[in-house]
Amino acid sequence: MSTVPLGIEFITRQGCTICEEALETVHGIAERLGVPVHIRDVDEEPGLADFSERVPVVLSASGQVLAEGEISGMGLWFRLAMGRLTGF
Repeated sequence: MSTVPLGIEFITRQGCTICEEALETVHGIAERLGVPVHIRDVDEEPGLADFSERVPVVLSASGQVLAEGEISGMGLWFRLAMGRLTGF
């Protein structure tokens, strides 16, 4: 479960090029929706081990997986917009 009180978590790891590309997409969408992004490194936090083979992963503040792997900007935007309406 997420420990972030507000916003979304972006789970990544150093040297992950797909993560770097996805982070640009996530930041752009989150900024437009006014949602803060909290970046966490899967290799730095043992509690994130379940996501080790799934990065990048975007989690809601409640810990719900919103996107993983190759992240679709439109799909993530839709999930975030709907989450703002439903409280995730």
